[in-house]
Amino acid sequence: LFSTSRHEMDLRVGGDPVVLALDQHCFEHEGFASTIWDSSIVLSRYIEKHRDAFRGKVCVELGAGCGLASLVMAMCGGSVTATDLECNLELLRRNLKNDKVREW
Repeated sequence: LFSTSRHEMDLRVGGDPVVLALDQHCFEHEGFASTIWDSSIVLSRYIEKHRDAFRGKVCVELGAGCGLASLVMAMCGGSVTATDLECNLELLRRNLKNDKVREW
């Protein structure tokens, strides 16, 4: 089994504080997709700041990894499809326990 850790991120969605908690794996055979990268955090902060640009939009995240940006887009009102390699989908599905986000 994989060594799993939890990453938490504080957001403001619609003025309300929200804490997201996502699982990530240490680098192993799943490679880079199983880790929350700083760039994903920066992208998520951008989405949070510009949430109106995502409301009502159809969004696709290619190589969603742990799903942080996809989850934030969905929380900001986007209809999101998150994609990744098959070996990463279990972790992605676990993190996207939100019915507004589909994995593909």
